[in-house]
Amino acid sequence: MIEATLTILAAAAVGAFLHRLRGGGFKPAIPRFGLGRSLWLAAPLVGVAAWPFVGVLPAVYLALLYLLGSVSGWGSYFDLSRKRDGWVDDPEVPWIDKALMETFGPQWAADRERIHPEHAAKGDVIYMGGKERPASWRFWRDFVGMALRGVHYLPMLLVLPTVYASWWGLLPGVVAIALFTPAYWVGHQTRHGTGAAEYIVGGLFGAAVAGQYLLGV
Repeated sequence: MIEATLTILAAAAVGAFLHRLRGGGFKPAIPRFGLGRSLWLAAPLVGVAAWPFVGVLPAVYLALLYLLGSVSGWGSYFDLSRKRDGWVDDPEVPWIDKALMETFGPQWAADRERIHPEHAAKGDVIYMGGKERPASWRFWRDFVGMALRGVHYLPMLLVLPTVYASWWGLLPGVVAIALFTPAYWVGHQTRHGTGAAEYIVGGLFGAAVAGQYLLGV
């Protein structure tokens, strides 16, 4: 029991580090790897960390599916409406943006076009002005959008249950995906914001994979 607990805690720590690295953390220590490029470093390290325990092929699958789950963008919902200040962020994940538009409608009850100050120099008229939605509406829209974003990591969390043919192995992955968006909410309650959220989510992923490994062997 103690050995299993230590394994899960160690995997959570490694997962937290790698997921924060993926998000562009540790820039002073790795100055050439900012947001975007750091993902291409973090994803192979996921496989390297898993390889001694699960073998070469499952480790490769974990690394590739972690990469796939990360490259598709974050959209305008990762901040859970905390950083918008009345402006709408650029859309990035088309199927989620479409689902949110169909479910919640536009973020502004628009009556005229406006230009965001950051885009004025480029002449991009991409924001709509008018009556802003209430804060609770924006929060739940972002909450649902971020929950859908977490689904992109589900294939990664199906690797080991498939390899070990373990139905019980699905449980840690389901828990991790269910806690994905609440973890971002908790992170944003701290002064570290998204960085704290990435540590928590990475820890959840690491613990989930370790739990799947322990349930399968």
